[in-house]
Amino acid sequence: MSLFRILGGKALCAVRINPLRARRCMATNTMEDEYGEMSDSGETFTYPGIYPLESGATLTSPKIRYNTYGDPSSPCLLINHALTGNSSLHTWWGSMLGPGLTFDTDKFFVVCSNVLGSCYGSTSSLSTDPETGLAYGSSFPKIGVRDTVGLQAHLLASLGVVDLKSVIGGSFGGMQTLEYPLMSPS
Repeated sequence: MSLFRILGGKALCAVRINPLRARRCMATNTMEDEYGEMSDSGETFTYPGIYPLESGATLTSPKIRYNTYGDPSSPCLLINHALTGNSSLHTWWGSMLGPGLTFDTDKFFVVCSNVLGSCYGSTSSLSTDPETGLAYGSSFPKIGVRDTVGLQAHLLASLGVVDLKSVIGGSFGGMQTLEYPLMSPS
């Protein structure tokens, strides 16, 4: 069912959506959270030392929260989330995660990490600045896609991942996905 039909031909754009979700939202006059549970659950990777950012600024021992699924000795799939998502892949693309599914945990080691700056367990403006002992707040440095991808690469190395079978992501996750071949053409 298209959004165009749901809004009686007054849609600004036509996209495909789940018709059951659409009916449920319309019946309750609410929107469902497409990401499921938004929490900071998972493991934490801490970069050991001063991490240089593309802007020229640095972060001391930045952290990113991540979740893994499947056997770490299997080929690795890296899944990147949208800007407002989190690393809990099982809550927002759970219908594609598991044995025999698209992100087959019997065949692949699946990794999903939060972006740098995320409020779900990664170093962000809410984190304590080690130099001042206060939250970074507005002094949090400017970060870019490459900063997150670089930190993800260190996370993957710490997990023993030396090669990625595939990198997948939508929205901001797609931007991260496109950064990988730019940073490491081989």
